[in-house]
Amino acid sequence: MVVLGCLGFFLALLGAGAAAPVAPPVASPAGPPAGVVGFAEEATIAWLEATGDPTDRASVLFVDAPEPPSGATTATVRRTTVVGARRIDSDYWAVTVAAVVDERDRDQTTVGTSTLYAEVGVVVGPAGEMAAVGTPAVVPGPPHPTAAVRLAGPTPGIPGTDDPVMVAAEGFLNALLTGSGDVSRYLAPGVEVTAVDPPLFTEVSIDRLAVSEIDGATRARILAVATTAAGGRRAVGYELGIRERAGRWEITAISGAPALDDQRPASTPATASAPASTSIPSPSASPVESSTTTSFATEPGA
Repeated sequence: MVVLGCLGFFLALLGAGAAAPVAPPVASPAGPPAGVVGFAEEATIAWLEATGDPTDRASVLFVDAPEPPSGATTATVRRTTVVGARRIDSDYWAVTVAAVVDERDRDQTTVGTSTLYAEVGVVVGPAGEMAAVGTPAVVPGPPHPTAAVRLAGPTPGIPGTDDPVMVAAEGFLNALLTGSGDVSRYLAPGVEVTAVDPPLFTEVSIDRLAVSEIDGATRARILAVATTAAGGRRAVGYELGIRERAGRWEITAISGAPALDDQRPASTPATASAPASTSIPSPSASPVESSTTTSFATEPGA
């Protein structure tokens, strides 16, 4: 009985310890908690479009609702996007929202369109509830780089009609954007790219092309013109990783962010990321070692 009693006491101690485990430390997030960015946009729209009516969204979203605008015009927000956020306290963030705003007269005719940047304070409660604090401030937009940003490689030039890189790249872009052809036939083995669905354009033609050799890999920077079904034309730019295999050129990587040369501030990001719809790496952002304006090549970089 004594032994059983001691054993029971020991098991009780273990049980008590298991009932209250120590929670592992939680790393501090690099950015705002989930939802803060969207809430800041919603609060900015409510502030810009406020009317002062009892059903005004600003009175619900703000701790102390801002004064509604007055005068002969009203505002309608076309779109918003968050361009920055800074942490003020563990549960308090200052979020900068860019807003494209139409100003309308009493007849609801647009009399002006502008882009403003608003900084709004967002506080997060213990259960995740949020509220905007104070009247938003109109602030300057994000600063431009203090030093010139230059793209790596030569300036794209007019390619020859029989340029094998141009032929492969143009076929790939048409398959990607117009649905004309199979994207996979232009890709290197193991590379996956999904065509835009539904297609946004009916034709893509390459206007300018530059090919660079970087650390033994070939990269093509492309300026193209994409045409819609209604006849609209839009410039698009791509940087493609390419290589020759079995007598044909294949796409190894795709990016909308071209590589920069190495003459830039250390704080400037140097890595380009591939589009979310692909599962391939983006072209290297290493300094250019050798390049040609266009490719007439049977060998990479020639």
